[in-house]
Amino acid sequence: MLECDKCGFKGENQLFPLVNKRLTCCGPEVHKCPNCDTTVMLDFIEQQKQNEERAKKLTILVKELESKKEYTQVKKILQELSNINKCSIHNEELSKFIKNEHSFIKNAQSITASF
Repeated sequence: MLECDKCGFKGENQLFPLVNKRLTCCGPEVHKCPNCDTTVMLDFIEQQKQNEERAKKLTILVKELESKKEYTQVKKILQELSNINKCSIHNEELSKFIKNEHSFIKNAQSITASF
């Protein structure tokens, strides 16, 4: 959720056009208020909270896609999870989850390839 300091407009991040993508994983995201065109920055605490929520949703999605054997999609999600973890939340349990899931996929694909 973003809020414009100038006009007070509040809304989901998607409503605020992205002015620049972060140049580094730890840099700020700069958006533009759709109401008054003022620059709005996503603050670190809010960004951290959003990344934690995103990571939770993605871990659930990984398990759902694994059950459907959609390993290519799972690998993409694991990469996104890895990026979120390295750049923002630094969670050791998430690191272990990612590592275990990569091993699981590797084993599952080698078993499938041997048939």
